Amino acid sequence: MSRRYPEDTSIEARAARRVRRKMGFYMHAFIFVVVNLALFGVNTATGDPRWAHFPLLGWGLGLAIHGLVTFLSLQGDGLRRSSAHTAGGADGLVVEERLPRPGPVAVRCSISWANPEWEATTLMPSTDGPVVAAAVNPGREIAEIAIVTDLGAAVGALAALSWSTDLPDVDGRPARNYSGSVVVSGLGADGLPLRRTVSFPYRPERAAESRFTWTVDLALPTGEVRSGAGSLTLDGPGVVVIAAADLDPT
Repeated sequence: MSRRYPEDTSIEARAARRVRRKMGFYMHAFIFVVVNLALFGVNTATGDPRWAHFPLLGWGLGLAIHGLVTFLSLQGDGLRRSSAHTAGGADGLVVEERLPRPGPVAVRCSISWANPEWEATTLMPSTDGPVVAAAVNPGREIAEIAIVTDLGAAVGALAALSWSTDLPDVDGRPARNYSGSVVVSGLGADGLPLRRTVSFPYRPERAAESRFTWTVDLALPTGEVRSGAGSLTLDGPGVVVIAAADLDPT
């Protein structure tokens, strides 16, 4: 009993089969030409009747079928290689194939911040190593400062509250600082105290060097103007309390 072995599907085996198929057809065509020339020579030497065209036509049809089968089979057995891989597991996507790269590879990434006014991230594509390295600026965490004030308690009063950050440099580069302002209109004694939370990125390991500064100008209905200012570092309580009674006349 004969045993059927699985066909070798390696690239080298497939290339060898392609060569054998082509060489088989070319050898068939060479023998066809030589033999039929010899038959025509014999037929010419012996004279009529003419019979050499009969084997030429029959054998030629067989040669044409051989060539058609050979080259059609080669079209479906090309040496193109393609593959698809799906990332999965804790280790991500790992591909062991050693395929030539088509050329320089550029990797682009983007990150959307929670606040569109914050600085866009700085991303550095890298193709030198096995992974893509990206440096994100400006901070690792988000600081939140709560501002509580009664500036709107006086009817007809108008207050302008401004705030800004003073963050330390990052790796020798100037840090991005943030600022904002709030306008408060007097609603009288029934008005609720204003509470506003501002947030911005910062580096917690540099919290003692990071400052939050605020200034306020309050115009009362009597024409009197009061002002005040203050600051705090980000390593302390993140609450700013501003009372109208604590502001100084200007």
